[in-house]
Amino acid sequence: MFSYSSICKSGLFDNKDIILFHPDYDKIILIDDINKFFFGINEMPITNCIQFFDFHKITINYKEKHYLVLSKLKEYFEGIGDLDKYEYQYIPINYYNFIGKELIGIHKNIYDFNKKFIEYLTINKPLYFDIFINMIGREYFNGKLIEYSPLVKNMSIMYDGIVINYLDDNIYINADNICVSLINDYNKQFKNVYNMIKMKHLMKDIDTFVIYNLTKITKSKDFSKLLVESHNMKDSFCISIELINNIINFKNELYKEDYIEKFIKIYKEKSIWSKNDSTIYLNFEGFNKYFLNLESNYLESQEMKEIIMNFYYNITNELINSYKSLYYSK
Repeated sequence: MFSYSSICKSGLFDNKDIILFHPDYDKIILIDDINKFFFGINEMPITNCIQFFDFHKITINYKEKHYLVLSKLKEYFEGIGDLDKYEYQYIPINYYNFIGKELIGIHKNIYDFNKKFIEYLTINKPLYFDIFINMIGREYFNGKLIEYSPLVKNMSIMYDGIVINYLDDNIYINADNICVSLINDYNKQFKNVYNMIKMKHLMKDIDTFVIYNLTKITKSKDFSKLLVESHNMKDSFCISIELINNIINFKNELYKEDYIEKFIKIYKEKSIWSKNDSTIYLNFEGFNKYFLNLESNYLESQEMKEIIMNFYYNITNELINSYKSLYYSK
């Protein structure tokens, strides 16, 4: 169950960038990412103390952050233990599915509702249905607990910025007047749920919609916002070259400076960059060409080049998916 291949199948590594390699402990992963995926929160469940996990080298501090040693995942789960009596403090859907424990109570209701909603989206294929499925989690639960109240049996769960309140046997989409029963036949109500989420959140304005989708590629909402703003003002030099260099692993400073100099020479006659004091700024075209001209010999590793190529592969892939969605909406 705790082999690397089994952990991969859990969906934990859907974003492979979350894995780091430690010189002494091999694969490590941020403890916040572990807790968010398996328990629906960033914090460590309170069933045991942090010092217990640190003492047994299950978790370690590395580069001023707290990590789980991946080979100690079994010991971490054993230390966490059973969460049944903490029903409203965590969302152990992925955790229980991974260890083979049956879901009960409100967690089962949430899981069943999400599963049926995904089936509805898959069969009917409404506009941008794939975005909704990825938001909820196609193969695994993708929400985060942001508020709970066991007294009124309420859990507020965020899915990519969209909050759904699960209150006893009903759900509410944010503060909107839409209620769906979790114990009755809710299949007939899925169209209302879909329309509410689409109109109130995903489609409230064009920039929100584009930023939402672009963030799935860039993994950074701030970076996506900057790209959209630069696209809206294509001739404006609003992207600092240093901001881009922060996400590119050059071999060293000399290679970085050499590439910047080369880039400026290539596009000396093009109005895609501007220098203000000692900082170079790019417009939307300049941003794209700065990435596309990068060669492997400037980079720390071939893996960095693969990341850049995957970035543009994902953009192309999403473009094709968007056209498919438009086709299904006809």
